[in-house]
Amino acid sequence: MLAVLYLIKGDIEQAAILYKSLALQFRSNYKYANSATGLLQATKHYTDVIEIGKNIWKLCQTRTSGLTKSDSLNINHICSCLGEAYSEQGQSKEAIEIFEKMIEENLLVQRHDYFFLLLGRNYEKEHNNENSVRCYRKVIELTNTDASRKEAQERIIFLTKNK
Repeated sequence: MLAVLYLIKGDIEQAAILYKSLALQFRSNYKYANSATGLLQATKHYTDVIEIGKNIWKLCQTRTSGLTKSDSLNINHICSCLGEAYSEQGQSKEAIEIFEKMIEENLLVQRHDYFFLLLGRNYEKEHNNENSVRCYRKVIELTNTDASRKEAQERIIFLTKNK
C-alpha cells in the first residue's frame, strides 16, 4: 500500500492524504479511518479529522451492534480524535457533545484517564467548573500516569479555590 511506503519514508503528510481518501471511500473500514485520523491529528489537520470523524460518527450511530473488538478500538480512537480536533479548533461545545455521547453509548474502550482529562478541559473552557471537577476527579481515579494525576489535582485546586 502506497500510504505505508510514505510512512516508511517519513512523509506523514502524504500518508495522511492517502489514508483520508481511503477512509472516506471505505467508510465502514474503521482501520483506514483510524489510521487517517491518527496521522491527520499528528500533522494538525484538524478540519480533515473533523470531516472523517463526522462521517464515522454518523456511521456508528446507525451500527452499534456486531462490532469487533478491533472496530471498537478504532472507533474509540477516531471519536477521541474528533473531540480533540473540535477542542483544538475552539469548538468546545462540540467536543463535549462527542465525549459525553461516547460515555453514554459506552464507546470508551481505552485511555479513559486521557479522555476524561480532555473532557474536563473542554468543560473548563465553557466555564462549567462543576463538570470540570467531576472529570478531573475521574482522571485521578483512573490514571496510571503521574502527569495526568498532577494536572487533574492542580486543576481541581484552582477551580475550587476560584468559585
